[in-house]
Amino acid sequence: MTRVQMAASEAIQQLRKAGTHFELSEALARLGAMIGAQYFQAIPGPKNPMNNANNLLGFGNYPADILEYYANEQSALSDPCRNIAIFRPELISWRKVFAAARGVKEREFIIKMRENGIKDGLSLPVYGPEGCLAILNYGSVNFLDLTIDDDEALLLVAVMAYQRIKQFLAKSLFKTRRTVQLSGREVECLRWVIDGKTNWEIGVLMGISPRTVQFHITNCQNKLGAINRIQTVAKALANNIIRPKKDDDVIYLIETKSAGKPCFKSANDYNPIIASHLAKDMAEPKIKGISI
Repeated sequence: MTRVQMAASEAIQQLRKAGTHFELSEALARLGAMIGAQYFQAIPGPKNPMNNANNLLGFGNYPADILEYYANEQSALSDPCRNIAIFRPELISWRKVFAAARGVKEREFIIKMRENGIKDGLSLPVYGPEGCLAILNYGSVNFLDLTIDDDEALLLVAVMAYQRIKQFLAKSLFKTRRTVQLSGREVECLRWVIDGKTNWEIGVLMGISPRTVQFHITNCQNKLGAINRIQTVAKALANNIIRPKKDDDVIYLIETKSAGKPCFKSANDYNPIIASHLAKDMAEPKIKGISI
């Protein structure tokens, strides 16, 4: 096993364990150091299925003026090594490609690379059923000394790197929801907001002032990170903090323990006091409940 093959094997093990952006980048940078490359960069291929393939550009240390070439497919055609890599699933050595490049755009790209001190490098394409998905580039300020026996090991690193980066980017799309705790009063206010009640109406129904109602709604808004009443209710529903009222929900007028103020409560809250009132009302010839 050659020195490069050993370095590639170690890089694959590190990539398997990597779970953060830093750990993924560190594994790729360490391999670069082992093969004599100071720069590494993941770039999208023309057949990449990711929603935003340019997220791959966040993994690497290319100079900003070089990275701009890969912002879209048209400008990426300036890279002569990429133009070969997207059609040939094999390691591409830059030295010969740079020497043979004749196109105006390609020569401009090579000059820009040289201005940044990059003389040589290699491209490691990753292929899928439809074609080239991505390319892992390594650039060096010196000429690289690799053998053909190292090609397969380095290509395996590129495949592993692409898979791990793709998994990392996919996980980042699903942020863990933070737990939001609303008080009973705050939840009750939101339930009435769903019903289209104003602060004054909610105050009458709950036996509190409109100002206190607004205080509770503002607290809900801040806890849920909302900007208005509508978004506050929408987020509360999305987080299962409150639920839409059903046709069989019944509201009963009961007396609160404090100050003896009347307060409407939902029968579906399973409050013992409400349950007792519900049983009493159902036993009477005339039901006091109102359906909503």
